[in-house]
Amino acid sequence: MFDIEDRGQVGIGTLIVFIAMVLVAAIAAGVLINTAGFLQSQAQATGEESASQVSDRVQILSVTGSSESETNLEADEIELIEATIMRSPGSDDIDVTDAVIEVFVEGESETLTYSADASFGDGNAEGDEFITSDIEGGDEVLSSQSDRIGVSFLLSDEDGMAAAYDVIAADDYTTSLEALTEGGSMTIVFTTSSGAVTETTVRAPESITDDETYRL
Repeated sequence: MFDIEDRGQVGIGTLIVFIAMVLVAAIAAGVLINTAGFLQSQAQATGEESASQVSDRVQILSVTGSSESETNLEADEIELIEATIMRSPGSDDIDVTDAVIEVFVEGESETLTYSADASFGDGNAEGDEFITSDIEGGDEVLSSQSDRIGVSFLLSDEDGMAAAYDVIAADDYTTSLEALTEGGSMTIVFTTSSGAVTETTVRAPESITDDETYRL
């Protein structure tokens, strides 16, 4: 049988190796845990951003265009564009001031950003800006499905265009865009701060007269 007086002995070198293995395993486990946590956070953030690019978009309910007889433009051209927008179902709050609007007319394009100061009646309107109006509860942020915001901008590369809307510095208003002519088409691309894109193409009526507003 066994001799109870015999006892196992471990050398100091073996003990050191064992402790080192435990320490290495602990460090490796810590690195794996940290890496897994980082990857999880990154995946979650990427998923949220991807979802925002799909869901945090606006709907363009209507687009109207107005002609103005006091400009240097022809009577059959539309220069003031007004769109009514709302947020899409499932979207989070959308701050319209952070949005970008791209407008395409007759092969030319213009990128518009929000202006808090511009108005078509105070001399501050420029061709690369759009302004907003509170149609129903929206002000500048779409925070519910019932909110509606009006977005307005001007077309045309004619200096006389701005003066028609009582803009004092008419010579400051120039863009690369042509006014919308009879039967002409225009594409509006609305991009929110999350990168969600809404695109719509509208067409002017075949007959345009002075001082009229048309649903495009």
